[in-house]
Amino acid sequence: MNDLEEFFERHQNEEVFAGIEKRYRKSLKNLEVKTWKQIDGIQGVIKGEPDEVGRVGGILMTEREEIKHNRQK
Repeated sequence: MNDLEEFFERHQNEEVFAGIEKRYRKSLKNLEVKTWKQIDGIQGVIKGEPDEVGRVGGILMTEREEIKHNRQK
């Protein structure tokens, strides 16, 4: 019997299980939200949209403008 099974054997109580389930579901929801934010960010990079700090394809927009300016010289 592993530690988790032993824990549940010792604490067979509906309130304990409800608390564990609530924390598990909250953690799972937070993980899902983070995953979707990452997916949205990756899709934005693919489309060439700036991320939350202004990078497009890993280059800051200000740096991108400097590169364009230097190429025009």
